[in-house]
Amino acid sequence: MLLAVRDCVHLGWKLLHHPLYGNFRPHQQPYRSILLEGPPVCAKAGQGAGGLAPDAMSLHLVEEALLVYESGPCLDPDMAPAPLRDACAVLDCELMRLPLLQSGMSEDGLGAFA
Repeated sequence: MLLAVRDCVHLGWKLLHHPLYGNFRPHQQPYRSILLEGPPVCAKAGQGAGGLAPDAMSLHLVEEALLVYESGPCLDPDMAPAPLRDACAVLDCELMRLPLLQSGMSEDGLGAFA
């Protein structure tokens, strides 16, 4: 997933929050939602919308997250007990609440996350 996010950043997309939000490491949290703001039209690889360079901060954050994921084991949702998966899914949704609101989603739109 992070490789696809990095590819999007190279095309001009921008991260709307840190990919390692909530201070959970890959071996602790099997779910990791990521919010991106995309350009109106994807450009050629290596260029953002309108030929602009990729957002430097987004690129730095996704590269930093990739290093964390490559450095150790990840918690596979299929290997975690159902109660842990459920709790982690709820936590992931709750941690997405603020970035979604900051990106312009209304409280009414967040009803699906309740």
